[in-house]
Amino acid sequence: MRDILLTALAPITWGTTYFVTTQLLPPNRPLFVSVMRALPIGLMILAIFPQRPKGIWYFRASALAALNIGLFFALLFIAAYRLPGGVIATTNATQPFVVATLAWAFLGEKLTTGLMAAACAGVVGVGLIVLSPAARLDFMGVIAAFAATITWATGTVLTKAWRKPAPLFVFTGWQLVAGGLVLLPIALVTEGMPPALSIKNVVGFTYLAIIGTGLA
Repeated sequence: MRDILLTALAPITWGTTYFVTTQLLPPNRPLFVSVMRALPIGLMILAIFPQRPKGIWYFRASALAALNIGLFFALLFIAAYRLPGGVIATTNATQPFVVATLAWAFLGEKLTTGLMAAACAGVVGVGLIVLSPAARLDFMGVIAAFAATITWATGTVLTKAWRKPAPLFVFTGWQLVAGGLVLLPIALVTEGMPPALSIKNVVGFTYLAIIGTGLA
């Protein structure tokens, strides 16, 4: 039960991302926001738990960082700027279906009827709760949302297949720092720094990094 409750906390805190993005963060800066969400909290974690990857884990940590943090955060925030939170929540609800299918294809896990029914029911249930007839669908936003789901699901399956080579905080810190560093030059070249950060922006970034990312 403790594991179930701790697992539930992650999507609960993660789900606040959409509100914080639209209400507190600078407009039209998905890549910059992604960097600010990942890099500072990642550096903080590694400062407390200093440990480096070894051997093949330099490659594996980089691959997971690109999937779980770099690509996922960038696509997620592109979707968050273009779509209502309810639409993103519904696309993210397809993730159990994608993870189960990838785990069956690459890890040989059983793809049972009950599992698939539960995954489909989850998508329908979330859609019934959060979608409305007035939901605005932006094509690029929908593509970004589904692509984010696929990259995160792929990273989840690879994490399970490879196992973690270090304590959880260290393993997470690697990914946050590497993913943030990959995005940093791209964000600076394509978007640049916001002209100024308001107190509201600082509060949003702080919440997103500590609660919506570190705690989650």
